[in-house]
Amino acid sequence: MSHSTGAPWPCSSSTPLLLPPPFANPSSSPSSKHPPPPPPPRRQTLAPPPPSPAAPTSSSPPSPSPSPSTAPSPSSASSRPRRRRLERRHLRLPPPPPPRRRPPPLPRHAHLPGSASASAAPDPLTLRLVLNACSNLNDLDLLIQIHSYAIKTSSLHSFSSEITVLYTHLLNLYAKFGLIEVAHKLFDEIPVGDVVAFTSLLARYVESGRQLDALRLYQEIVESDYAEMNAHAYSCALRACVSIRASFEGRQIHAQIVKSNMGSDVFVGTGLVDLYVKCGEMECAMRAFLEIEEPSVVSWNSLMAGDLGGEECFQLFAQMQESGLSPDHVTFACVLRSLKDADLSAITVRQFHGLIVKMDMKLDVFVSTALFEAYIDHGCDDEAQRVLAEMEEKDDATFNVVIQGCLRNGYEAKAVDAFFEALKVSAELRETTVSILLRAIGLYNGTQLHALVIKRGCCNSSSGASVLSSLIRMYAEHQCLDKALRLFEQIHSPDVVQWTSLIAGFSQSGESHEALKLYVRMLSDELGDAPNHYTFSTLLTSCAELGAGEEGKQIHAQITKAGINVSRDKFVSSSLLYMYASCGYIGEASRLFDKMLQRDLASWNAMINSLSQHGYAQKALEMFHELLNKKNMQPNHITYIGVLTACNRGGMVEKGHEYFKSIEKPTIDHYACLIDMFGRAGRLKEAMSFVEEMPFQPNELIWTSLLAASSMHGNIELGEYSAKQLLKLNPKDPGTYVALSNIYAASRRWKDMKEVRRLMESQADRKQAGVSWVRSKKGQKYVFSEDKRS
Repeated sequence: MSHSTGAPWPCSSSTPLLLPPPFANPSSSPSSKHPPPPPPPRRQTLAPPPPSPAAPTSSSPPSPSPSPSTAPSPSSASSRPRRRRLERRHLRLPPPPPPRRRPPPLPRHAHLPGSASASAAPDPLTLRLVLNACSNLNDLDLLIQIHSYAIKTSSLHSFSSEITVLYTHLLNLYAKFGLIEVAHKLFDEIPVGDVVAFTSLLARYVESGRQLDALRLYQEIVESDYAEMNAHAYSCALRACVSIRASFEGRQIHAQIVKSNMGSDVFVGTGLVDLYVKCGEMECAMRAFLEIEEPSVVSWNSLMAGDLGGEECFQLFAQMQESGLSPDHVTFACVLRSLKDADLSAITVRQFHGLIVKMDMKLDVFVSTALFEAYIDHGCDDEAQRVLAEMEEKDDATFNVVIQGCLRNGYEAKAVDAFFEALKVSAELRETTVSILLRAIGLYNGTQLHALVIKRGCCNSSSGASVLSSLIRMYAEHQCLDKALRLFEQIHSPDVVQWTSLIAGFSQSGESHEALKLYVRMLSDELGDAPNHYTFSTLLTSCAELGAGEEGKQIHAQITKAGINVSRDKFVSSSLLYMYASCGYIGEASRLFDKMLQRDLASWNAMINSLSQHGYAQKALEMFHELLNKKNMQPNHITYIGVLTACNRGGMVEKGHEYFKSIEKPTIDHYACLIDMFGRAGRLKEAMSFVEEMPFQPNELIWTSLLAASSMHGNIELGEYSAKQLLKLNPKDPGTYVALSNIYAASRRWKDMKEVRRLMESQADRKQAGVSWVRSKKGQKYVFSEDKRS
């Protein structure tokens, strides 16, 4: 059987694929032009070196063009073994093992079959099989070569009924190698709209983390009526919404699902349940679950993974078993994690553990972590430690759960051991976990832990950044600002979390001016990540403490420039409101409050307290009554402090007393506001009666209020008593001596005044100098009461 030669195969790579010609028929004439070649080698090259002129060996191929006179006769004895080998190859019998040597290259004139004739070109099914081989070999160059060959041989322009399948296969392979743009270009070249090709491209976008591009593609296809959507297309679009918590876009897709009557499909319904659960909308998730005709185990798991109470999750588990479905490891993990919120005993946890063992289910890291958390939260430390010891491997989530669980239940030593075990295996600890650990063990033990971290070199691990950030926060919270700053300076490239931790530490320690300086330094260092809403919230609080309204306005402008929607961000909007109100911009604060879409209790408290402090008592009380009309919001102790302050500043003593009586559990701050209100009104006996009746020991604030009221109304007896009580609490406070001497001076008791002054000079601390600052074009100038420092 002769084999026609043709033009060489054009390839796009320097190492193209070369396929051998087909096997010769063993019954063909011995005078054939080409004798049968050897079996095809596993890897060939397109440009082999020229054949050596040396004599052929037993493993080398025969001469490509022998003459008929020298061709072996069929009846000759020397050709019989070769015929037997060919027959054996034709019948696919196992040949004798060849010697382990490299197979010879093919001759130069060997070409791909079908390269000379279009009728012999491979069909799409053959190309798909070859493309599968390229995928298994993970060879991108080979894929490009096959694609180029298919284009040249017009394999992608014929077989119109199968061409879409081949295009879909190609775009999947290109997307696998990360060439998603090439896959999208192939999708655009498909002549006929096909939902399978669209779903494949949509899934590739979602898997590569490009959810926004996936949603844009989905929107384009829906608007262009490219093809009718199926369940898999809707599931991919919902997965994109789940990844970025796109609740609004998910609702739009849900509307299209309802319109197409596909809400009962198990894949689509499960995707909807997962979307609403991840977005925190449990009512919508429950309604979507009830629409599923036959919920699967995954559907039940998606619903039970939501924010449900322990009793409700337990009931769903029972309903799932009644439906005939067997729970898997995800089901048990969800139920076990919900048990801590239910009023169930440790016996229930042991029953679930026994059910897992009875079902012969393997305790993977997911179930073991949930089982440990359930045991440790129910006080079963021995069982929890046994589960932890039996775990073959621990992931990052396991260490975070173990550390936080031990700290919640008072096992600080075990939490520290788990912490160092996590650092040893380079587990990624959440900053919240490390912060809770450092906060629980205190400053002294935290300093020792810091020394151990340095000694073991754990700051250079993958979780070192979170450890350093937590150490900075620990030192800053305990007002060890020098240590916090020294530790911060050791970080080569601090991220936004570490900057925010340091700025928040200075702000909470009363060093608001230094906090603003650190922010300026943060901007000058050209940080890669922009300041987040936590950073801006901390800075606005510093501006409020300083009364720096101009700086607060500049930060407000930077928030707008950063693209943060103030009306939707509760942290930033509450801080802006507090800043404007504290700096006296009541009108701006009111406008900001009216524009807020979500007003939490902190926003209401900030507005009520700012109105009270700036003399708008009636407006503050009106806003308080507006808060009382809210169904889902109740005032707290901070709210009532603002209300009592408004009554105090407005002179509404009786009304303030009524508000005080409405407080269920008044705190010592509420009593201080009430006593100050009666004292300012001159009703000192009633104020003193409140001091005697309250269930707390009077603090300095209460005695200071009584001393100031006694000085204002000339009650020497109560003033002396209040000053005496104050000096017991703080004998070195110069303000008490000054207030008492002023009372004696007002009543012309000069001898007593001189005695108080003498005691102040000998026993009291030096009074701190008052300071004022003035801002001008040349900068900021400080003026002290004792000297002219600036």
